Amino acid sequence: MTSTRGQALALVVSVFVLLLVLWEMIAVALYYVVNGTRPGLEVEPWYLFIYQLNPLEAYRHALGGALDSFIWSFVQLGIEDIPISEVEPDERLLDARVGGDTPFYLQPWFSLVTFAGWIIVPVAVGYRQFRNADLE
Repeated sequence: MTSTRGQALALVVSVFVLLLVLWEMIAVALYYVVNGTRPGLEVEPWYLFIYQLNPLEAYRHALGGALDSFIWSFVQLGIEDIPISEVEPDERLLDARVGGDTPFYLQPWFSLVTFAGWIIVPVAVGYRQFRNADLE
């Protein structure tokens, strides 16, 4: 999809930084714009849905559901309004953070759908680009 190896490397590094670091910041910023406060321990389901669209978080949530335990994030910026030292890991599970019935899109099986989407869509786009490319 790029014309040079340098552009491809820059794209890969940018996507990596977006997924690993900036995703949480974007989700928290959206929550702050809508609610006027940082997300606390109990939040609205739409915030967790946006947060779960990250493939790393989708994987973490699916794994946590399979193991029936809380799995810590790969990178935790600490920008949510949650005192980490005062909160038990079980209180950070999605079921506990929603307060009420957990929507289907926050279930561990839906995280697998999200994760599969992150695999299938880029491969399909890449295949289409490759099929339509003039390689001569």
